[in-house]
Amino acid sequence: MTRTRRATVAMLLVGLAIFSSLYSTQAILPMLVQDMGLSSTEAAMTVSAATGALALCVVPASILSERFGRGRILLISAVSATSVGLIVPLAAEGWLLILLRGLQGALLSGAPATAMAWLSEELDDKALPRAMGLYIAGTSVGGLTGRLIPTGLVEISTWRWALFGSALVSLAFAITAWLLLPTQRNFRPKSIHLKTESRALLGHWANRDLALLFLTAF
Repeated sequence: MTRTRRATVAMLLVGLAIFSSLYSTQAILPMLVQDMGLSSTEAAMTVSAATGALALCVVPASILSERFGRGRILLISAVSATSVGLIVPLAAEGWLLILLRGLQGALLSGAPATAMAWLSEELDDKALPRAMGLYIAGTSVGGLTGRLIPTGLVEISTWRWALFGSALVSLAFAITAWLLLPTQRNFRPKSIHLKTESRALLGHWANRDLALLFLTAF
């Protein structure tokens, strides 16, 4: 398998891993209400805690990748977050379940923070659009599998086993991505300084087109 193909497949698997983990509790919210005695709002927090923590941590993770490398942050993020998914079903209390999901979301942030940057730095202009498209496809399909796998498993088991089975699939995606993703060749680490990074962030907001994109996403 060529280096470009390995990178493309690895990024597809990263997209599958992170987004299947991110939404793994969404399909079983009624079971959480019934079995753990959570309110509907508290059960929904198992999703919001993960997505919210990811949103808060994605910029710091991006900054860290400037120092420690895109690939390193990306793979540590994917494998550690999906590993945490294996202990999420063990939570005995609702608050602990929400806390673990928040931790999982924070760890997941390193992958979306660095995936596009890795591809743009390492692949040539001809291969880049296809690789980015497959990564985005992986995120979309991952969000779907994160809902469908627990939904299917909960029909034949408890919600805890359904979450565990989903986490195993996500971890398998992440480990396979780790094995496939080539070592970076074009990355050059830089020192991180608060003043420099703050100036860069403000510079992004000063760009009208970028600012409109940020506000649209918000």
